[in-house]
Amino acid sequence: MRQAYKTALAGAGLLVALWLLGGAPQSETLRARSALQGTATPPAQELPPDAKTLELDKPLTESIDPNTSIRFYTFNAKGGQLYRITLEPTSGTFYTTTTIMTLDLETIIGGTIGENLISGSLVVRPPADGTYAISVEFADIKENSPATGSYEIGISLVQPK
Repeated sequence: MRQAYKTALAGAGLLVALWLLGGAPQSETLRARSALQGTATPPAQELPPDAKTLELDKPLTESIDPNTSIRFYTFNAKGGQLYRITLEPTSGTFYTTTTIMTLDLETIIGGTIGENLISGSLVVRPPADGTYAISVEFADIKENSPATGSYEIGISLVQPK
């Protein structure tokens, strides 16, 4: 339970820091205009500049930086299409929490959470065409240790059966 609390606290702290560094949240007018236009892509003011873009069926192998507990990615989506996001460790011993959200980091459309979640995949259906964000948070299995290791993250289309 202590690990879940730490992860939640770290996530909340990061969002506050991103808000402070990135400026104020979108105005209601801009948010309403985006909704009317049927797009999920607002200005990317809060996303870190080192966020990588995931391409369909081209997974990335990433190393965990022990100085940070979260990494961000983006992907382009068609509204209503099903996408599978996969995350598999390739080395190390760490837990993960994966969250898929709008690019302004305000609306969560899917994710995983769990103190004992090591790897897996999830399927999401973005509500509108646009660019979406994925956050991957890390925690070492041993408490009070920075997470180390590497993982593979990817995205693919899901074809309904």
